[in-house]
Amino acid sequence: SGKKNGKFQIDYKDNRGEIYFKDGRIVYAKTNTLEHIDAIVDILLWSKGTFTFIPDTNPPKLSINLDPLEILLTTDKNLDEYHYEEETLINLFDEKNMSRML
Repeated sequence: SGKKNGKFQIDYKDNRGEIYFKDGRIVYAKTNTLEHIDAIVDILLWSKGTFTFIPDTNPPKLSINLDPLEILLTTDKNLDEYHYEEETLINLFDEKNMSRML
């Protein structure tokens, strides 16, 4: 929201993620093995990490043009749905296992 330029660097275990911003918009992202939107999704699925923002760092290339708020809202909604479905499946399997044991 601050219309910043720079690199948001995230480290988690042996992984490093980098998200580059230009005028507050995501213009490039990468991890050890992924680039672009795939890298952003991967980073957002990390459960922990340490991060640093390095201002005025230019991206190696411009490959995307995304609003970070849209990404966070969309990912948050999808993760909520995923966790709900995961919890439902776990409960379903637990109920089936319990009924077999009785």
